[in-house]
Amino acid sequence: MKGQVGGCGIWCGSCAVGNGAIRDTLEEAIDLGGRDTEHTLFGEPGGYVPILDKRSRGTPCTNCSTPIEKIQYLGGSCYICPNCQP
Repeated sequence: MKGQVGGCGIWCGSCAVGNGAIRDTLEEAIDLGGRDTEHTLFGEPGGYVPILDKRSRGTPCTNCSTPIEKIQYLGGSCYICPNCQP
């Protein structure tokens, strides 16, 4: 699926993701007007829904059904599957 970046996507250096996936995700987010939790300068809500964010914590991984966990990384938070992304 386009935009499906491992872990917390571009914000986490521990994710083994190539530049193509990062570029695809950024392009998709821009095309959709930004994240669904934010608004454009014109007050319109964004349409990009991140795969892993604070709303996914505790939900089953779509790959293996292990609950998604929150970890601290470089002063921020990442949401990962501890089974698929050890």
